Amino acid sequence: RWVDVSGAENPVINIMTGKEYTFKISNRTPEVHELIIGSKVNGKASEIAKSDEIQDYSKNVEFKFKSDKAGSLEYHCKYHPGMMNGTINVRQ
Repeated sequence: RWVDVSGAENPVINIMTGKEYTFKISNRTPEVHELIIGSKVNGKASEIAKSDEIQDYSKNVEFKFKSDKAGSLEYHCKYHPGMMNGTINVRQ
């Protein structure tokens, strides 16, 4: 699962349009992970942004993201989408 600094698993993330955010990702497992941010329009999924791969438990990644459009986005791990996923609400 994705876990935030408070310990919440797969948290809903609330951000504002036009502001850049830095996601700091620490891999505490021996598995490879990669954060994908995407949207669904008319049932079609599209990838908006992605982090670098986090190769193993000793690696950390900082990933910057900014959205210019309000709405709801999804995030998930490229390799574990069924377990590591959540919602990003983008507000003006």
